Amino acid sequence: MKYWIIVDSWNLMESMTTESISPYSFYQQRGFGSPLPRKAYVGNEKINALVLSEKKPKGQYAIKISDKIIDVNLLRKVKSGVFIYPKTLYFSQGHVEIYFADNHLLKEFIAEANILLEVKCIDKYQNSFYVDPHYDFILYEDSSDEISFDAPTYIDYDNKINIVKGGIVGYVRGLATSIDSNQQQLLNMLNDVKNSIAGLHTSLLVQEENFDIHSYTQSINTLKSCWSKILSDTNLFDIVLQLLNEVKKIVDLRSKDNEWRKSKNHENHIAALNRELKILEQSIERIEESTGISECKRELQQIKYSEVQNGKTKGKTREYFKKDSPEYIRKQNLKETIRDFEMFNCEYKEALSKISFIKEELKKSASDIGKYDGSLKSLFMQMSDVFNTLICKANESARSVDMDVSCLSYSDSLTYANAMNAADPAETCFFNIVLQYVQCNMIPAGQKISTNDLIVLVEKTANIFKETDLSKTIIGDKILMLLRRYYAYKIGKGSDFSEPTDLPIMQAIMAFLIKGQGFEQIERFMLHRQYKHKELAFLLWGTFVGYAAIPKTFTNVIYQNDTITKKCEEVERKIIAAV
Repeated sequence: MKYWIIVDSWNLMESMTTESISPYSFYQQRGFGSPLPRKAYVGNEKINALVLSEKKPKGQYAIKISDKIIDVNLLRKVKSGVFIYPKTLYFSQGHVEIYFADNHLLKEFIAEANILLEVKCIDKYQNSFYVDPHYDFILYEDSSDEISFDAPTYIDYDNKINIVKGGIVGYVRGLATSIDSNQQQLLNMLNDVKNSIAGLHTSLLVQEENFDIHSYTQSINTLKSCWSKILSDTNLFDIVLQLLNEVKKIVDLRSKDNEWRKSKNHENHIAALNRELKILEQSIERIEESTGISECKRELQQIKYSEVQNGKTKGKTREYFKKDSPEYIRKQNLKETIRDFEMFNCEYKEALSKISFIKEELKKSASDIGKYDGSLKSLFMQMSDVFNTLICKANESARSVDMDVSCLSYSDSLTYANAMNAADPAETCFFNIVLQYVQCNMIPAGQKISTNDLIVLVEKTANIFKETDLSKTIIGDKILMLLRRYYAYKIGKGSDFSEPTDLPIMQAIMAFLIKGQGFEQIERFMLHRQYKHKELAFLLWGTFVGYAAIPKTFTNVIYQNDTITKKCEEVERKIIAAV
């Protein structure tokens, strides 16, 4: 059985943010939601249920849903073919279709959704978007003031789902982008060599000196060898080496040019050109004065000046004298006289030609160094593009869809069961304390995780852990010592602290505590330090912010891959069933 729901554009946008649709009144009361502008029609804020129909009603936007995602026992018939549903509907691929009244509305919706970071489910459901202007009947919705006594329970459930789903998506995203130690080392090497070459470009621009190419070619060849052991061979490293050799050739040419510029012979050459230029300019001045051409030029300039002044009075750049006016005729005569003189006075013409040649030589001498800089910039940009391609290829190859999520379960709250041989029970205990804390203290809608939020989290969870038996073990004591030092450092009572080197779960926790303001920061932090178990850091982060606030830049890895999407939905259904 299929049911239809008529929605407006903001409600549809919200559904692509939370992957669900709720009664309007829920959005006013629950603790999460997109910061999208909400413009409800008059009276809609009183509607305490979703209105479903068996046939398609008239509307610009409609959602068609399967009864597989509906608790049919909660449907209440209000008239023939029309029902109300008192709780949130959670979407699932294959059970939801989105309809638009025309193609313009579809394109407009997708364009707006692509701009908003929170609207993350477009890629997941876009294949289920359809244009269909036809409808079966007109649905008149009457505002309902009836009180739903179960609404607080449903809203509380929505809040839990938002938290738990945020954690699950974070965990799956971490697994989907996790890499082993060899791949991590390769990515670090790629970034190091890329940064080294970028630094070389800056150094060459500033110092204008030569460089030793061998250390760079050695690094690239080492990187190439490492790449071939992990991934399939590529000619991109050969391209980088070829570009680097071109850089070396240009730098050598520039170096020789610089030597010439700094030499005494070059200085003498420039001085000789300037002396000759001065003599020629004096010769030009003498010829112009002796022939009266200088007077013609001055008179011509005066006429042009008068045109400029006339233009200013009328708000123009220039007001030309009208044809047949005395000024216009005189201007044309002067221009012809000067042109004839420059063409037929051989001495004057030759002097002008020499002046032009000398000025070009001086200009070329002053600007030749720039042509090297332009060529170098182009080569370094090409090398940067190649490295970006290599990094993308390395990241793509590292993504795994064989993900074990059996360590997550739900009983009153989301819980992690240790699946690592190297991890200690004390680490798992503290991790679950942190996970429990963030579930109970999710960041309010529209807010970002602050440094103070994370400092408070450290203090509260450390005090809880301190009361457990596992805190009395050797590892438990190490965890407490680490937390004390980090807390003292963050509040300004400690000079520094040492990050954990032999506690894999604590490394993930500390990545979240240190860089929890953004998932990109967590990812870079863990990559740089070669920390494993990004999925645990993202599990904490996703739980703390909640699913609704997770941006599409985080979920794209999941929703642009059908296999990972299905795996994620399997985990969500399994765990959410226990909520």
